[in-house]
This record gives sequence, structure tokens and C-alpha cells, in this order.
Amino acid sequence: MNERGYSEVLKLKVETDIQAESGRSLKLTNADITVNGQTLFPPLTRRLIAGVNQQLNLDRLEQSGITARILHLDFSQGQVNVATFMQVRPEAIAIFKRRR
Repeated sequence: MNERGYSEVLKLKVETDIQAESGRSLKLTNADITVNGQTLFPPLTRRLIAGVNQQLNLDRLEQSGITARILHLDFSQGQVNVATFMQVRPEAIAIFKRRR
């Protein structure tokens, strides 16, 4: 990762498991984050992962008129297989048109 204005390169490595929870969210678990080869302070890792998990909650879309569910999530043989359901209500289309 290279931040504009800085010449130093930051080596960021994130290893985590991912699972679908009740079809409503993706959840990162067993996270390990290293920065330039140093393990990130565990409480900071937990807070970062909690923030990401909050963003991966599909219930957040409901207020925009979108219902989304994860029906199947499988990682095998170097592939990701995902089956989802999505319903877009008319009010969602109106919201997105206004944002343009």
C-alpha cells in the first residue's frame, strides 16, 4: 500500500476466515493482520474486523429498499461459490436515481 505523498511502502497482510451468518451477513473470523511483518495489536485488529463485519451486514440495505440474502457460500479448490437472493423494491430505484 502506498499513500500519496509518502515514499515508504506499507506491507499489509490480512488473513481471515469468512462465513455467512443466517444468510444476512458475511463475518470475518480468526483474523490475523500484520503491518511490515509486525502483528497488529490484537485489540486494534478486533476493532477493525468488527467495523468491517458491520459493513458486511446485508440488513443495512433494507432501508434503501433492497433485500439481499446469502443462500450458499463455499470455498473449495481455489474457488469461491456463492448463491444469493436479491429483491429490489421500486423505492430503491428512486433512491439511486436521486443520488446520481
